[in-house]
Amino acid sequence: MTVIYERFKVSQCNSYDWILNEKLISTMGDSPISPWYHVNDEEIKWLNDKNLNLLLFARRQDCDDIACFEILNDRINSIYVVEGWQGNGYEVINIYDNIWSWLKSVIDDLSFLAQQPPT
Repeated sequence: MTVIYERFKVSQCNSYDWILNEKLISTMGDSPISPWYHVNDEEIKWLNDKNLNLLLFARRQDCDDIACFEILNDRINSIYVVEGWQGNGYEVINIYDNIWSWLKSVIDDLSFLAQQPPT
């Protein structure tokens, strides 16, 4: 059981569990979907927002983008990608219906990066 279920009292999500168990996303340095990586347990936290319950679970290492679960009624409802650390908190970049839609966008990011000339 992950810290998201235990410490933050979120109902279990089979898709998220499967992605973690298959190691499709892991912590920085080991993530097969780099530049995205799963934050370590200490970095998982609520974003301060009066209207949304956003729980940070992943980060992009080459910019300030973070991925958050939107939690409704103790369940993962959708995925928000936000640009963190703005003067007013954060800016919503994209909203995905589920973790699979978010993961598809990550694959698109990887495809773009893979096609760039070496530096």
